[in-house]
Order: sequence, then C-alpha cells, then structure tokens
Amino acid sequence: MTHRLRYQSGIHPTIMLDDLAQFSVSFEGAAKRVRVLSHIRCKCTPCEIVTPIPGPTSNIQVDTVGNAPQVTAKWSYEDACDVVEFSVNVYDSSKNSLKSLQTPNKSVDIPDLPQCVNLTVGVQGRNALGLGLETKGSEFSILA
Repeated sequence: MTHRLRYQSGIHPTIMLDDLAQFSVSFEGAAKRVRVLSHIRCKCTPCEIVTPIPGPTSNIQVDTVGNAPQVTAKWSYEDACDVVEFSVNVYDSSKNSLKSLQTPNKSVDIPDLPQCVNLTVGVQGRNALGLGLETKGSEFSILA
C-alpha cells in the first residue's frame, strides 16, 4: 500500500507501508527510525493513516464594521488533532503578507488594515508536530 506521510519539516516522498509497527526511511540523506504505530489505525486491511499535524480549517468568515480599519475573522476547526494555536495571515491581492497573528481561539480581531484594498485571510492550525495546511477565505475590502 502506498501513502504520503507528512513530517514536521515537509512531505516525505511516497513510502510503502506494510503491517509493520515501525520502519526506516531515508530523509535528507540520513536514516531515521520512525515509530508509526501511534499514527496508524488498522481496523482491517488497508490501514488508515492518521496525520498527527492539524487538519485544515473551514468556513472562514470575515466581518467588517463600516469603514473601521479592522475586521473580525472566524473559522471552524473539526479535526481530531489538537491545535495549540492558529496562525492568521492577511494577504493583499498580490499574495503579500500584510499582517500575521497567533491565537488559541477560533476567532481574532485584526486591527490596522488598509482601506480600499482587496484582502484575504488565511488560517492554519499548529501543534507540537507542525503546521497544518493554510485555508484561505474569500476576498474582502474595507470601505474608505
């Protein structure tokens, strides 16, 4: 069976998994011993990979208040992996990061944003094993 496994430092090339509790992989030229048992649930064949990093967020909503240069961003998170904090990034239409915040909550107030500029909010979860995938919401702008 072939699966892609995600490590803290990135996605390892495809690895063949059998019913082994541990296996050796070569990563960046060095062999590392990886204990897999806690990351695989086997009800029967095939095994299901349980990724220990946070899954994606969903339902990103951005609330503006008139022409105030701040917004409140809210999102949902339904993954089984715990999140220590969420990283929230604000991007302009050229995908430049304008602001970055961290919060343990599923919402955050984002102050000091530019007006009359198309913006997007991206959110990703983080735990001790790494960052999950960033999910981006719809484009919005603050009126002048």
